[in-house]
Amino acid sequence: MKHRVRQMARNGVLAGLCVVLIGAWAGCKAPSAPPDPDRFGDPYEILTNLSPNSPDEPPAIVSDSLSVLVAYAGGCAEHTFEPRARVTGRAAAILLRHDNGGDTCEAYLHDRIVVPLPGDVLEAPEIHLLNPHADTPFVLRWDITQD
Repeated sequence: MKHRVRQMARNGVLAGLCVVLIGAWAGCKAPSAPPDPDRFGDPYEILTNLSPNSPDEPPAIVSDSLSVLVAYAGGCAEHTFEPRARVTGRAAAILLRHDNGGDTCEAYLHDRIVVPLPGDVLEAPEIHLLNPHADTPFVLRWDITQD
């Protein structure tokens, strides 16, 4: 399922963006993205807050959906974010594929994306959201009882 984003120019520029990653336990091997360089689609960032003084809002599973703040360049066309998931053993890896719809505008936009997740992903004891700008994923669920 795709999540469509209505373009709205936001006031201000995000300054001092610092993405806080939630690390996994030492010695564990987190899922990684396949080597396809185009796997995330058009450029975007995953945000953990809207400004340095804002409270952190890391990506999270809410009910049966993924909720995540994203930022991207645009403003002239409709953008879509499509979740792609792979379940391997006890771990599920999710990535968001961004399609900017051919948008060439350069406003810096941010939105909260909420996309439903498939049942096999929601049943996995571990769920990781792959980050388009880092090798370390966001850990959305970690079942310590399985270690």
